[in-house]
Amino acid sequence: MTRFFKEHWDSLLDWFSGVPDKISEIIDTIVKWFDELPGKIGYAIGFAIGTVIKWVADLIDTVTTEVPKIIAKVVEFFTALPGKAYNAIIAFRDKVVLWGKNVSLPLRKK
Repeated sequence: MTRFFKEHWDSLLDWFSGVPDKISEIIDTIVKWFDELPGKIGYAIGFAIGTVIKWVADLIDTVTTEVPKIIAKVVEFFTALPGKAYNAIIAFRDKVVLWGKNVSLPLRKK
């Protein structure tokens, strides 16, 4: 029993003797983390600013290339509108005339 107690006591003493080193490691890790923090914050801010600048540049590029295309399509639509309206009216007239002929044909045969 004393042997068992002595073996565990020695390992317990060894563990406690390592505690100051562990505390020192923890403190070093905390100091290192705080030491790296300004760089990490600077990187994050720089990355965010860079992302916003890229987004604005892409937006300007899209606006300068796509808006003229949209305007051209709108102008094309309104330019073609009178011709389309004329063709629709003529097609409607032709259908009415054809319907009138088809309706009056059986009446003329009687």
